[in-house]
Amino acid sequence: QAGHAINLLFVGRPGWKTEALIHRMGSHPMHNHRLYYWPGASDSQLAFAYANATALIFASQSEGFGLPLMEALVARLPVIASDLPIHREVGGDALHYVSLDDPEMLNEAVLEMIERADDRSTVPPSAPGLIDWDTSAKQLAQALQTVLDAKA
Repeated sequence: QAGHAINLLFVGRPGWKTEALIHRMGSHPMHNHRLYYWPGASDSQLAFAYANATALIFASQSEGFGLPLMEALVARLPVIASDLPIHREVGGDALHYVSLDDPEMLNEAVLEMIERADDRSTVPPSAPGLIDWDTSAKQLAQALQTVLDAKA
């Protein structure tokens, strides 16, 4: 409606109570033209999506860690995320937060991302939950050692 020719890609396996949404996307007139759904995206398809997207919209109502948030930040992709405590814990100031109760807030965030589409330098280089594989492996090893020590 604002005159922007954008594409929308949904990535991920069907989840709980998503049948109606998936059916609606599949029967939409823009399906496979400007509206896409990749239910079983490979690692290379995900890498392509992160490298070529304008932003990740992670509009979850309830979430655990949120691996796509971290994957997007590693790719220096701007993230629009629902304002949940776990998203703030993981993303800190690196994410753009929106209320799922305010569709206009999401619309404004998307329009802002479109305006800055070619500038990934605005994405902060780190977030509180963003760690590299070495750090992750060390943390896992420490956790396993703690469990082993407790059993000894």
